[in-house]
Amino acid sequence: MGREFLERLLSRFELLNRTGGVVGRASRLPSGRLARALATAGETPGETGGTPAPLHGLRAKFRGIRDEQPNAVRGGFTLIELLAVIAVLGLLAALLLPALSRGQGGAERALCAGNLRQWGIALGAYAGDCRNYFPDNRDGKAGPSWCGITVQNFWTNYLVPLVRSGEINKTHVLFCPTEKWHRAADLAPQVGQDGQLAVGYFMLPHRDSATAGNDRHGFDYNAAGLQGWVERQRLGGDFARAPVATDQMQALQTGPGSPLVLQWFGMLGMGKAPLARLPFSSHIRASGEPMGGNFLFEDGHVRWYESRRVTLAATGGNWLLYYKIPLE
Repeated sequence: MGREFLERLLSRFELLNRTGGVVGRASRLPSGRLARALATAGETPGETGGTPAPLHGLRAKFRGIRDEQPNAVRGGFTLIELLAVIAVLGLLAALLLPALSRGQGGAERALCAGNLRQWGIALGAYAGDCRNYFPDNRDGKAGPSWCGITVQNFWTNYLVPLVRSGEINKTHVLFCPTEKWHRAADLAPQVGQDGQLAVGYFMLPHRDSATAGNDRHGFDYNAAGLQGWVERQRLGGDFARAPVATDQMQALQTGPGSPLVLQWFGMLGMGKAPLARLPFSSHIRASGEPMGGNFLFEDGHVRWYESRRVTLAATGGNWLLYYKIPLE
């Protein structure tokens, strides 16, 4: 049995010597010495006479041959094998990371749509109690994300109260989970806003569309002929198919001319926190431009629109607001 083992081992090392081996020159054992040890193994007398030497004697001869090569590699991975493993892991990471990113974006989009559905349920309940009216937001003058006292009471009684006590939770129903700009604006000290509060969506109905009646930025809600979308006071009517609330899709125009030069980020502090570079819009690409947005309609359904289908709807100073979509 020991002889057969050494024969197989000898064959293996001879094969490695012929092919160059997998670990280089240091791994090539002197097959001549091993062959001589094998040839004499059956002739070595044992302790009792003419019987072959025990197997441990053969192993001792082999160890003697092996020990003559102190630098021989006795196992492990070669450099080429390690590099191959690293390359495979890098390829897997390159394939999986975009998929994980898309998965996170899809989850945030679904949470955002769930928030707007809750808005739709609350607006329907309010309309049922108030002769089919939307909450009066004519005192929300600082832009389509800013809401006055009546709408704040609507939140408290039909949706959820908003409390300025720290950074607003990512899952808060009044904000898209990807929205950052108005979370910061809501926590910052407000000057001359007459008690208005910002939310993480554009809330359109029951506003005052007159330019002279809007604070600070002089918003023109008829820049794209959509004045009726914000002036409507009750559900139904001529604009029943128009959206009620939408994700924030907005930018600053940094200079005159065509094509427009747009700024998608701004500097704003979170309460007492230092200034930070924050995106103006929700669901953004790396550039800050929005990929699209969720839109809530009067019947309570929510639909996602890619940014290529959403065009300019209103302006306010250098602010450009995008919520115009084809009505279906």
